Order: sequence, then C-alpha cells, then structure tokens
Amino acid sequence: MGSLLSKPKKPKNRITAHDQAVLDLKVQRDKLRQYQKKIEVVIQREDEVVRELLQQKRKDRALVALKKKKYQQHLLSKADAMIENVEKMVDSIEFAQLETKVLDGLQAGNEALKSIQQELSVEKIEQLLADTADAIQQQQEIEALLSGKLSADDDADVLSQLAQLEAESLEESLPAPPQSAPLKEAITPSSKDVEESAADEPAPTVATKSRKAVAQPVAA
Repeated sequence: MGSLLSKPKKPKNRITAHDQAVLDLKVQRDKLRQYQKKIEVVIQREDEVVRELLQQKRKDRALVALKKKKYQQHLLSKADAMIENVEKMVDSIEFAQLETKVLDGLQAGNEALKSIQQELSVEKIEQLLADTADAIQQQQEIEALLSGKLSADDDADVLSQLAQLEAESLEESLPAPPQSAPLKEAITPSSKDVEESAADEPAPTVATKSRKAVAQPVAA
C-alpha cells in the first residue's frame, strides 16, 4: 500500500563524457585561481622582505629575496596562461555541444520537412486543385438549375412590365387637375312648344299692322 502511494522517483540527469570533461576543467581552473592567490601573497611578502633588508643594509639578502619574488612572478604568469587555456577549452567544448544540439535540431527539422513533403506531393496538390475546381463548377451548375435562369424573351417582358409600372407610378405622383362647375345643358325647344307659345301670344291689331307696313321700305 505504501509503495502505491509513494511518489515516483525522478529520472536522474544523465551526465555525458563531454559534461564530465567540462566539469573537470572547471575544477582545475578553480584550483589554479586558488594557487594564484597564494603566489600573490608570497610575492607581496617577498617585496616587504626586500624593503626591510635594504633598510638593514643587507644588500645580498635583499638580492636573494628579489630572485624569489621574480620566480613567484613567473609562476603567476604560467598560472595565468594555464587558466586562459582551460577557459578556452571549456568554451570550445560548450560551443561544440551547442553546435551538436543545433545540428540535431536541423536534422530533425529536415526529416519532418521531408515527411510533410511526402504527404503533400506535387501530384496530390494538383489533384486537390482539380477536385476543388470541379466542385466549384458543379455547385455553380446546381445553383443555376435551382434559380431557373430567364430567357431573352422573359427578360424583354420583364423590362416592359418595369417601364409600364414606372409610367403608372409617375402618373400617380402628378397632382390632380382642378375641378370646374358643371355646365347647364342647353334646352332646345321643340316644335310643339313653339306652337303653344305662338297661340298664347295676342293677335296683332290694325294699328300694329299699319306700323309694320310703314316700317317696311317701299320698293322703288
């Protein structure tokens, strides 16, 4: 039961030979730096000894101390050169490891690209484009059948109806003319009405007849 609930152990990081070499070189570099510090202390001490001996007028002993100081300075220079070489070696190894990782990444990318190119070959792309064009053409044909395109006569009929509707719409939009008063119908008297009117009039007298005779011109 306890083994089931226990956390799985994390896999240990694998240390390659290159990593171990870099680690060893860095350890040696650190040791050289510690050695340099010791030499610097010795050189400083020898310098103080030389000054003291010169004050004591012990020139021969001061010369020996100066030779020891010079020797320590040579060791310090060698240590500097060794540290420089170790650091160059570490940088070279680390850069080579980086190059290896980059090359591995490029190789993996190249293989992936080849795999994709095999899946999408030129023939497959051309076939895909041809199938797409056929599908578009078929869809256009279906839409044409469903919409029912009009013939030339149908188009002319539609344009004629449109012109007629525009004319009717224009007439409806014009203002209506003003309405005038209705004219009375002229009454034409009939012959019977004329006879009845003549009967109702009084008969002419002698004086009236004589006046009419006088009014008539005398023939020459």
